[in-house]
Amino acid sequence: MNLEKTSQTVSVKITRPFVSDFPSEAFSSTYNFSFSKTSNNRIYWNPHSPCISNCYGNSAETALRSFPQALAEAQREGLEIKMTGGIWEASDEHSIFPVGLELVGTEKPFWELQSFSEIPVLDVKNYPIWIAGKSPRRFTGLHITGGKTGALSASTEKLELLNMAFTNNESNGNGGALHYGGKGLLIGKTLLFENSKGNKGGAVFIDGDANIENLVCSGNSAQGEGGCLSVQGSLKIANAVFHGNKSANEGGAFHAKTASVFNATATGNASGGGNAFSGTSGKVSNSVFWDNSGGDIPSSWVAEYSSFASKRNGTGNIAGDPKFMDEKNAPGTAHFFGYDAGLILADKSPALKGSKVDGVLEQDLLGTDRGNEVAMGAYGDYGDDGNTFQYGKWSYGQFKATPAQYLFKNLPYQEAIDYVGYGGYGRVIKRLVRKHSKTKISQATVRITVLDSNFKAYPDIKSVDVVFYRNGEENGKYVFQTLNHASLGPDYDPEKHGRLILFSKDPEDQGIRGNFLIIHIKNDTDAFRYEVVEW
Repeated sequence: MNLEKTSQTVSVKITRPFVSDFPSEAFSSTYNFSFSKTSNNRIYWNPHSPCISNCYGNSAETALRSFPQALAEAQREGLEIKMTGGIWEASDEHSIFPVGLELVGTEKPFWELQSFSEIPVLDVKNYPIWIAGKSPRRFTGLHITGGKTGALSASTEKLELLNMAFTNNESNGNGGALHYGGKGLLIGKTLLFENSKGNKGGAVFIDGDANIENLVCSGNSAQGEGGCLSVQGSLKIANAVFHGNKSANEGGAFHAKTASVFNATATGNASGGGNAFSGTSGKVSNSVFWDNSGGDIPSSWVAEYSSFASKRNGTGNIAGDPKFMDEKNAPGTAHFFGYDAGLILADKSPALKGSKVDGVLEQDLLGTDRGNEVAMGAYGDYGDDGNTFQYGKWSYGQFKATPAQYLFKNLPYQEAIDYVGYGGYGRVIKRLVRKHSKTKISQATVRITVLDSNFKAYPDIKSVDVVFYRNGEENGKYVFQTLNHASLGPDYDPEKHGRLILFSKDPEDQGIRGNFLIIHIKNDTDAFRYEVVEW
């Protein structure tokens, strides 16, 4: 289609011969889109009529049989696809296929992205996406933002949202970002709703049922019920973060007629009518509640609270301090979908010992296998080696575990540093990490913070960022360590292979000293906090 204006609303009507046993809406549907014209905004269409110019596909048969190739070339060069008549018969193995519209941006789940900038952005402003008709619709891999009267409105029999982000949308009506009417079913997988405002449902209003996996709701607000979600029917959620949402009425995080919740992390939510989760009835399992003003869930809902849920028949939740990694930096750098998210459980968290009940997913919010030990909340237990970083000596290019590291009074001279470092006092830190698309990398940066005997950070000791290098596998997991070179010979480069580590009581010693890194600690009883700051 030719967009003749800089900003234009396009109406597309599709009709086709009626086929029995299909909903009538599948054969006559209208779609309204609003575009701001740029070189990247094009509509590709196969209208069973001759194209105007610069076409791919010399015949209907060619265009259909090589459609993925033709589409790729059209997207790259901005040309039309020619389809002049003919019928596309579905093959036997695709006898059941979706009917309706699918709009695709990227098919990568959020945790596999290097940056959220990889997601195509639709800035809808005063023209939300509106879908007419009842047949199913699907949206995949898009970032919809900036809506002043909502972002997406639909009343279909089914709506699927896969890898979708909705940010900074608002509406005077119900659902600041998404209004789903028609009493249908919303299926969601890997969704982000952030900083949206609405009446009922700060981000989402659903006049029906919803089944959602991998959900993040952060910073949304509602004038009525449901700071993030308002669901008029039943709601099922597995793997969810509700952070900093608020409602003037009930349900600071969400309100639903009935709800089943598995592995949610709800923190910092506020409600005027009481409780982060609200509704007539509900069941909550394996979830973390912390610092929610107005309460967590109604007393009539089914939930057992325990620090160690496995002792309470598998439905335990925790409402005490879960000991997050870093509450002050809750979203991390990837909107809660990264390993630096502050709501990941720290090594000594009492919420690490949950239980595997029906409804708990095999993978957590970041697509990492949960294993047999199922932590409470949205994130899994990433401590693959007993929740410890191992310390060891470097012996002929091999890591040899040793229980202690020597604490020097000071190390004022490079000659002394070299002498003790190469003389058996230098240490390597090692960590086993579960295999995952995000961890299959050459190196990661870990921030080490010194803690006193009460596990409080010293205010006068700066944290140290240490590079860990992937060095093979062990017990089916990746090995990351601070040195990965077979020897410290002529081809050794500390910037590529890492450094041995020493420990000193003198604050002036801290930092890189030749081929060594010195970390300042005060006492032998001090501990460390480890935070992955860059994968």
